[in-house]
Amino acid sequence: MLAGDKEGAKFHINQALVILLFFLLTPIPCIGWVWGVFMFVCWIMGLVAAINGEEKEVPLIGSIKLIK
Repeated sequence: MLAGDKEGAKFHINQALVILLFFLLTPIPCIGWVWGVFMFVCWIMGLVAAINGEEKEVPLIGSIKLIK
């Protein structure tokens, strides 16, 4: 969050916040562990994209914008 207006920083911060918020749904019985695995995969995909300097949205939840 300290990166501020740097190129692509807001995009990656937004993706990380969305993944974090949706990861909080994992305690739901039965489907929670499947959702947790999906969120972990999304986190890995976002991490790899950020390291490579790409702005790829994660599947299903990537289009949600929390930071404008």
